Amino acid sequence: MPGLCYTFIMKNLFPPSKFTFSVNGRDIVVQRVAGGKNRPPKLVVTVKGQFGGRLLIRFENGWDRFCKQIGLNREPQVPDRQANDELYFECDDQEFVNRVFLSGDLRTKILDLLTQGFVIDIQPNKCVFTKPYGFEKFDETECEQLAKSLASFTMPLPS
Repeated sequence: MPGLCYTFIMKNLFPPSKFTFSVNGRDIVVQRVAGGKNRPPKLVVTVKGQFGGRLLIRFENGWDRFCKQIGLNREPQVPDRQANDELYFECDDQEFVNRVFLSGDLRTKILDLLTQGFVIDIQPNKCVFTKPYGFEKFDETECEQLAKSLASFTMPLPS
């Protein structure tokens, strides 16, 4: 019964919260998704717009390295060796990855967001930032400031 109790607490004490606003003509959706028995709650910020391709960026883990070594995964490479060693890119378009990492400023912002715990998922019509979110209160003002800074991150992305 502990799992049932945990699920009841998560769904009732920490219900999902969602709000939408617009910055520089881009719609932004901020949502707190309740966790489950083995998943923490998470913050999902979606910035809508036109982006040039699909690219998922996160820190590389041991499983990623293993799959690359045995040939299950083919990962696009970027000129920055340190970024290649630390980050994992899921993308079929090497040219799009190169355009994203062409700007040193954008590369620095990506590393900063990943260090803060975000996973960055760039899709053709939206950019989704996901981060595990603790048991803190869902503060709309704080989340709105965070979402605005994430929206500013998407401005220099190639379209």
